Amino acid sequence: MEKPIKSKSDLTTGAIGAHIRRITIPASVGMLFNTLFNVVDTIYAGRIGTNALAGMSLSFPIFFIILSLAFGIGTGSTALISNALGEKKRKKIFTELHIMPSPWVLLSPSCSHSQDAL
Repeated sequence: MEKPIKSKSDLTTGAIGAHIRRITIPASVGMLFNTLFNVVDTIYAGRIGTNALAGMSLSFPIFFIILSLAFGIGTGSTALISNALGEKKRKKIFTELHIMPSPWVLLSPSCSHSQDAL
């Protein structure tokens, strides 16, 4: 029989509002810095010239496809790990964590090939 998981952040107990704040505040700060990075990146590319901005805008669809795949795999992995956490099955969590990087290993050759094409 597997050992039950002991965690300080058990999301199945406690106030929902506190859990939401604890999760959303770091995510919001991360999104803010991501947006600031993109704005600064665009400013510096604009200083280089219009060709640099055009290159950024042409590569955006490829970046967006890769980002969408990452979010999809992340969301699916989170659901699987959440189920394992709810069932208090430690071995299943580690199995899911080992399976998670597999799609990226399969996608990485196509990503490097698309960069060579640009």
